[in-house]
Amino acid sequence: MEKALFGMRIRLTLISVVTTGILLCVMAVVLLRLAENQMDLQQEASFRNSANSIIYRLQNSRSIDDAWLSQIEVGDKLLVHIEDNSRPILFRGSWIPKTDRGTLIARAHEKALSEFAFDVKTKPWSVLSTEDVTFELRGDQKDDYRVIVSLIPSGNGWHSLTLLKDLESVRNSKYLLRISFFAVIFVSLMLLLMISLVLSRRATTQIADANKKHIEFIAAASHELRAPLTVVKASLKETGNEKYRTIAEREIRRMTRLIDELLLLANVDAQKLSLKTGSVDLDTVLTELYENFEVIARNKNQKLSLSLPDYSLPMISGDKQRLSQAFTAILDNAVAYAPESGHIDVSAKKEKQTLIIEIADDGPGIKDSEKPRVFDRFYMADSSRHDKEHYGLGLSVAKEIIELHNGKITVSDSKKGGAVFTVRFTA
Repeated sequence: MEKALFGMRIRLTLISVVTTGILLCVMAVVLLRLAENQMDLQQEASFRNSANSIIYRLQNSRSIDDAWLSQIEVGDKLLVHIEDNSRPILFRGSWIPKTDRGTLIARAHEKALSEFAFDVKTKPWSVLSTEDVTFELRGDQKDDYRVIVSLIPSGNGWHSLTLLKDLESVRNSKYLLRISFFAVIFVSLMLLLMISLVLSRRATTQIADANKKHIEFIAAASHELRAPLTVVKASLKETGNEKYRTIAEREIRRMTRLIDELLLLANVDAQKLSLKTGSVDLDTVLTELYENFEVIARNKNQKLSLSLPDYSLPMISGDKQRLSQAFTAILDNAVAYAPESGHIDVSAKKEKQTLIIEIADDGPGIKDSEKPRVFDRFYMADSSRHDKEHYGLGLSVAKEIIELHNGKITVSDSKKGGAVFTVRFTA
């Protein structure tokens, strides 16, 4: 039960974190996209304002101050190139880009001409309005630039302006913005995980408390019922009526068996079931099992067979008494539900590093829809597999014991139409 509650807490936590995390990530991506768009708009506006400022100076001043151009370049990481009637003005720039300045200017003019048919060497058509094109350009060192190429009419002809903005700072700003968003998302998810763990633990606490009380009740009731059963059994020895004594002893055996099974399962749930671990010879366990049930099967006109390999089965580490109890529950189930004159086959073999024990009967079998529940407590399949001697706990007990020995039990259809229970241990 502890594992089940732990699994429930993990599932509740995952559901909470995943669903809320998805919503949080979607919202963060949308907000990040909006923030980046806003950043692009601001950068574009700033770039355009710088171009307009230079264009205004060219239209209204006879000369351009190199110090002013240097200030513009350094402030916004710009490259400024001005030509007067297709003759470049002398300005070496105030900083050195990764790609040669002259190469970038020439490449910008070439792209403007080839892609936009915009020639800085040709006089503009209009004598009043400015013409320009905008695009992006890549340098030789994977350095990217935003470019504006403009033609500006003037009284003595025209000017051309080629303005490039290094996009490295823009990309760095976007990178930092993304890192900040992801950091916020990560911290939020960690906080959400911790909160979900706390809330899921609280949600399962009541279940754990109820289960603990349930286990304690079963254990206490089982212990308390043993005493009156012992007294009744002892008193029956003094009873002279053989018929009533036989009936009473049979019912006492049924109640004793039920109490033992309930007590074992309660100890398993409470993790208090102790195993006397040692080397177990499965050949001996199965042989003793066959001898114990051979008379019972014969009384029902059933044929019980035991098939062991020629070689000795490897020893396994475990509790012989508990393993015998598990196999007894499985074989008892087969004998109970196989028809009169039916067959029950017990076999064992080794395949690679796995020991396989099979107990098969030719009874009514188990429907596929019921196989997953056949090991559930108090669960019995259809009415054809009910009897008064079983309470639906035997296979549950067997499963718990086998799993405590790191084994696995499964059920499938036998070749004779009944059920076959297969137990596997790692040798």
